Amino acid sequence: GGVVTDTGRLLYGLDAEVYLKIKAKEDPAWNEKVQHWIESVVEHKLEPDSDLHLALKSGLVLIELLNSIRKDTVTKYSKPRRGKMHPLMERENISIYLEACWNMGVTKNDMFIVPDLHSKASMSAVLSNIAALSSVARGLGCKVPPIGPGVRPKKVNVLEDTETLRAQPRAHKPHISAEDRLESMEDVIKSLKRTALSRWKT
Repeated sequence: GGVVTDTGRLLYGLDAEVYLKIKAKEDPAWNEKVQHWIESVVEHKLEPDSDLHLALKSGLVLIELLNSIRKDTVTKYSKPRRGKMHPLMERENISIYLEACWNMGVTKNDMFIVPDLHSKASMSAVLSNIAALSSVARGLGCKVPPIGPGVRPKKVNVLEDTETLRAQPRAHKPHISAEDRLESMEDVIKSLKRTALSRWKT
């Protein structure tokens, strides 16, 4: 049988296996620490406060977080129209956040790709990124202490885990989501172009 994800998507075969592996590694306590740090920096509760993924998905809170750490870090981004945002606008906001993180000093190893958050492919990668940002923020004058203590859970990525499982002997040909692969490739290419353009301008 299939597996229904938190977002209502039905997965089968290898996709379902990877999803269950990710769910098994989620740490509610770590989620709470990250959420508490974000709320302390932006000085308000997240909505909905019971689902960090939904609270961050539009990218608006992440951009607000950056601007709370250092004023006017991001000035151009997509905002809701009539209370709603198109998915493409949400994805663009996440890309803007990631580029700003890089410029603020977050390392490559602590970055994630857009589907990790928007498609909930790897929230562990998103949380690790925010934890790294909290350390960078301290050096930029943020008064809220970095996230900790505690050991961060290992980042789990759907695409990387899929490739690992593909290498193992299987009785049937695995099914790999073409949508996830295409989204990831597009986001990586976009990120590389932006980084190159930013460095060329400087």
